[in-house]
Amino acid sequence: MNQLIDLTKVSVSFRLEFDTLDAVLLVTTGGVGYLARAAHNHFNGRSERDIDAQRENLVMILAEAMNKGAAKLRIRVNPNVPLYAPSGGDIRCLQQTEDYNEVEITFS
Repeated sequence: MNQLIDLTKVSVSFRLEFDTLDAVLLVTTGGVGYLARAAHNHFNGRSERDIDAQRENLVMILAEAMNKGAAKLRIRVNPNVPLYAPSGGDIRCLQQTEDYNEVEITFS
């Protein structure tokens, strides 16, 4: 039986992004405004970053599997992650929910 690769469990790293507004908030509010803005941006954009991370990891996993000569993979991803069959391969949906799609990707 194929091992399931669950990309929905991927942890997203937090990237520090600092701009002029952040500097103003640090000076005028003593950091409270900056922290509130950073927290809002972190949690508000989380789902988009999760999908991007899953897509990037899926591309790397598919490339590695093809290089190693794998016959098929079972992967669980967010339904919003675009899936493409490798050339000569096939994608078969095993389970579909609101939170994830579990698919089997077959290589040629």
